[in-house]
Amino acid sequence: MRPRRPPRGRPEHLAAGHLTAHHPAPAVRHAALENLGRSAGTQALPALERAAHDPHPAVRAHALRTLDEWDRQEQTA
Repeated sequence: MRPRRPPRGRPEHLAAGHLTAHHPAPAVRHAALENLGRSAGTQALPALERAAHDPHPAVRAHALRTLDEWDRQEQTA
């Protein structure tokens, strides 16, 4: 299955995702990143790059996986 391209994004999704990306609960940060990657598109890149250094391994893994998928898409485009 081919990874989906990052969407163009919407500013309101980026703002909401940014707020929850700093939440103390790892599950909330993980969910925020998941939504940011889908709805904020490449505008979410800074948040994903920060999350790649998150203290929780699941949050880090999700951020790195999303960044890797986007990178592979750029290389094949």
